[in-house]
Amino acid sequence: MRGQVSFEYMIFIGILLVVSVPLFFYAAQYLSQQVKVNEASDTVNVLAQKADAVYALGPGTRDYVWVTIPSGVQNVRIGNKSVQLTFSSIGDVNALTRVNVTGYLPTAQGTYRIVVEMTDSSVFIGPINDTIPPQVISTSPSGVIKINNPLLSATTNEAATCKYDTSDLTYDSMATTFSGSSILHTQQLSNQPQASYLFYARCRDLANNTMTSSSLINYTIALDITAPTVIMTSASPLKLFAGHEICVNATATDNLAVSQVWTMLSSPLTPPYSASQNFTLSDTGAWCAGSAGDNVYGAMVLMQVAGLNFVNTSFANDTSSNTGFQNPFPNIQINVSSNVSVGPGQGLTYVPVSLADYLKSPNQNLNLSDFGMSTKTNVTMDVTDDDKNTPPSVNRFKSSSSFWEGFSFSLAKTPQQVDFISIRLKVVDTDVLPFNLTVYTYTANLTHIMLMNATNFTIDKVMQTGVERGFNEVMITNTIKSAPSNAYIKIRIVPQNTTGMLNKVAHISEADFGII
Repeated sequence: MRGQVSFEYMIFIGILLVVSVPLFFYAAQYLSQQVKVNEASDTVNVLAQKADAVYALGPGTRDYVWVTIPSGVQNVRIGNKSVQLTFSSIGDVNALTRVNVTGYLPTAQGTYRIVVEMTDSSVFIGPINDTIPPQVISTSPSGVIKINNPLLSATTNEAATCKYDTSDLTYDSMATTFSGSSILHTQQLSNQPQASYLFYARCRDLANNTMTSSSLINYTIALDITAPTVIMTSASPLKLFAGHEICVNATATDNLAVSQVWTMLSSPLTPPYSASQNFTLSDTGAWCAGSAGDNVYGAMVLMQVAGLNFVNTSFANDTSSNTGFQNPFPNIQINVSSNVSVGPGQGLTYVPVSLADYLKSPNQNLNLSDFGMSTKTNVTMDVTDDDKNTPPSVNRFKSSSSFWEGFSFSLAKTPQQVDFISIRLKVVDTDVLPFNLTVYTYTANLTHIMLMNATNFTIDKVMQTGVERGFNEVMITNTIKSAPSNAYIKIRIVPQNTTGMLNKVAHISEADFGII
């Protein structure tokens, strides 16, 4: 009986051990981790507080602190206004500072005396028993440079003072000291001729550890003395009213890179007013500047002075500050007339369209050519006179989910022969007002449209039984002037491709152009 009790007691003790040993191990491991976290937290916080304290007292202030580095530290990072210890098991422990900090800490477990010192631009943190010389981790410039006033620089892994020389000498024998006693060390040079250069750099840290071998700063100066080439300065229109814009552009190229392009305009103004003014041109892809990256630089310039103005020439700087200009000066004459009111019904002469086509697309691809349409019908006679012609009901403006219908209109004049131009329409049986259209001009082949610089056109006047209605009109001068062709004026008008326009229908009974 006693034997049975003893056996059962042993089983109970065994079960207790099986349960309690893992719990004890887990508790011990957790306690060890907490000790590491506490020690790491104490270390980074005391260093951060001390860094803020010496920073407040100014450059040259130094203080010391004892810290404990726990076991398991994999990495130390001091920088970007923080002090951080990294562990593989518990992650990062860090503290923030109000000042930029640099330096390093040992990763081996132990207690260390640390110096915290305010240098010229940051606080250095490092072991007082430091016996390791600083390291130069990067230098500049390097390779081929295009300037003769380079900034020499050397970056160290800890606060240090650095020197450089054209010969590989000891630190104390080197001739020139870099500016900066933290981790960035610089020296501005000037007036260096084209040649290859080699400098030797050595550094000494705050614990008086000195580099015994030099880091190299090696580069070649090959100055850019070639000015940009500037050609093909142009302006349009050459005749306009004061208060309106002209497009000025020029082509500029360089062996390296163009930095800035501008054009000079002169006006009839006399002193004390300035007779000439510069306007910056940009290669942005706006319609006045061609396509982005094509070296055509342009700008819209507001002409405000009546009389003969001149686009004298265009200039360009490159990244080496070389200046080029178009020579001889093109001296493009711009005739600016006194401002008059020009717009729908004001100052325009109205002429019928020279040619009109009804177009229906097989899909909603606006960039189809006229000859790629599923329907292309000549409707010139139907739209030249509202009083004499009745337009066929099948010819209309309409947009659906699978096609659009619209018109192209032509005028037997070039874009250069008009200063201002509008398009006006009489419309019947529109579904629901307003009806929103878009006016496009054509590319040089006169079969495809230009999708840039279109003009939106709103139909808000329609025929009502027994009521005389007016024209719907919109100025399209900028759209016409963007045409890349000297051929006749040609536009395409289609419904705007928006949900609100789907399946609306409008028929036109007359179309003409207003010009001046």
